[in-house]
Amino acid sequence: KHAWNAFLNRDPTSSRQYFGSSTYYRPDRPRFSRGNERSIVTSVYNRIALDVAAINIQHTRLDEDGRFTETINSPLNNCLTLEANIDQSGRAFIQDIVMSMLDEGCVAIVPVDTDINPKVSNSYDIYTMRTAKIIEWMPKHVRVKLYNDRKGEKEDIILPKSMVAIVENPL
Repeated sequence: KHAWNAFLNRDPTSSRQYFGSSTYYRPDRPRFSRGNERSIVTSVYNRIALDVAAINIQHTRLDEDGRFTETINSPLNNCLTLEANIDQSGRAFIQDIVMSMLDEGCVAIVPVDTDINPKVSNSYDIYTMRTAKIIEWMPKHVRVKLYNDRKGEKEDIILPKSMVAIVENPL
């Protein structure tokens, strides 16, 4: 269905009977870097993330004056409103972005499944997206720790900055 995948850089392979690695916790969930997940700051972060996730974020078309004209029925809009990936609804994805950004200070939003390779094209449809921790900065690239739902593990991959959305905590 999808022509390009961030992990494979080629057509996705057919399904197999191997189910991948398993853990007792959800590996795609953010783990707080400051230790105690039951602290007061975590409650505040969670409330902020829930409030942001409650805002409708859509792929829209604007007129020449920057005013809303219509919602675009696209795979990107589907990611933002219905299902960002196999594990997260659109709202859970936005909540994940905000929680990770508040904890880490800066996160990357990575298109994982697209119709063509984003490294060679400026126009492509995004079918799935994930939040990634930025672990290394380079002049035109970032190394991110990204959850690979095909393997059930987080992997480090290097991506061009032009291909990812980098969101920084304004506080």
